[in-house]
Amino acid sequence: MKQPLVSILINNYNNAPFLEECVRSALEQTYPHTEVIVYDDGSTDASLDILRAFGKDIVLLAPNPNFGARSINFNQAHAIWRAFQASRGDIVCLLDGDDAFLPTKVERVVDAFRTGTPTLVQHLFTAVDERGKVVEPRRPARLIVPTREGFPSYRAFILRYHCLFHLFLQTSALSFPRPFLQKHLPIPPDPYDKLWADFRLSRRAAFEGSVVTLEEPLAL
Repeated sequence: MKQPLVSILINNYNNAPFLEECVRSALEQTYPHTEVIVYDDGSTDASLDILRAFGKDIVLLAPNPNFGARSINFNQAHAIWRAFQASRGDIVCLLDGDDAFLPTKVERVVDAFRTGTPTLVQHLFTAVDERGKVVEPRRPARLIVPTREGFPSYRAFILRYHCLFHLFLQTSALSFPRPFLQKHLPIPPDPYDKLWADFRLSRRAAFEGSVVTLEEPLAL
């Protein structure tokens, strides 16, 4: 994996106040081999005007009607799937429309994938309010990194403590190899479809392979 193409998949619904910064953060990465794909799930605010202004710098998918039918989280899962279908990247980074990447995010993720064959690379996330003020510590107080605690893998830790929380970060901190998402997308409608897409994908990744956690904030 010398110079892999990285697909940044942005899912959006009515995030107009944050959307321009979000897309620019994806376009202005220090790593050059990227594509940015945005799926808009029928926004009723100014989102589409903002997105169309980026022209050919992004791939815009805007089918217009909200996917609806189920929960907001299922809409997000559907948006990720549709954006993934239009992507070509060897590595896929997820990004919510109200978040943003730091400039070196993709570069650091690619470096992490080069160290082996992880099924998930995640990193710390800085939570900020609508004015950009930090509202929680850079390192979540209860984040557990099993490999630092003497466990060989995340899977081993989960099986030992029956723990699914405090191990994984939110959507915009997650990156996957393409074959993993080809196997697990789309997320089907089922009794558990109200679970967040990031929850389902990250836990599957932990059980099927290895997880790399970068202990530095690379998104906000």
